[in-house]
Formats: sequence, C-alpha cells, structure tokens
Amino acid sequence: MGLAYNTLIREGLQMAPKTYFHSGEAAIQAEAGVDTAAFEAMATQAMLPYLNAQEAHFANERTFSVATTVDSSSRPWSSPLFGSVDQPLFDVQDATTLTIAAQQPAGDPLMENIAATSHLGVLYPSVPLHESS
Repeated sequence: MGLAYNTLIREGLQMAPKTYFHSGEAAIQAEAGVDTAAFEAMATQAMLPYLNAQEAHFANERTFSVATTVDSSSRPWSSPLFGSVDQPLFDVQDATTLTIAAQQPAGDPLMENIAATSHLGVLYPSVPLHESS
C-alpha cells in the first residue's frame, strides 16, 4: 500500500507551453532541416489538458511511471512512481482528474514541487513483462 497523493486536477496544472522547442533547440532543428511547424501542429493535437477514454484505460493499467516536476528554483526533478497489479498506480476518475497512489522515495520532492510551482509532467510507458526461463 503506497502513500495516497492528493487528487491532481489536470486543468489546474500549467500545461505544456504553446511552443515545444526552446530557442537553442529550434535553431538546431532548423539547421537540420526539421519542419518544426509540423511537429508543433502534431504536439498541439496530442498534448491536450484532458484524457480521452483510451488514454484513461491505458493509464489505469500502469504500474510504473515517472513524474517530472520543477522546484521553486526552476530545477527539474524526476520521480519514479511504482504501483502493483493489486494496487494500480493511477485511478482516472474522469477526463481531467486522476489520483496517483505510489510509494514516494524518501527525500523525493514531488508533492512539494507540485505545491510550489504547479508544473507536472507524467510519463507512463507500457513496459512489457517477460517470463524467466
């Protein structure tokens, strides 16, 4: 049984910026001939401030995730989050509300960073499980 985190309401958090490349990255992408406008258009469609039904189902099945926050000094932090088959990591309650239940490592500033800056990014990959032979 993990530490129960506060409900995170995605609408209340600062979502991704309108541009996805910082100026240095944009310059490198332009030099490489990458069409950043096409990426920006795709990202605008993909990075929405809500979960659709398919994304909610996917999130509800995850047992591992990485949450990324920034602290009050604008330093980035990545926090590993673990659930289990018996206790899923996420509970998507509706399109804009999900609860995270996970064991927070000692000294991890995840919740303090969210409270201080309201910035949160969550990566919840599908990690295939392999049986040992």
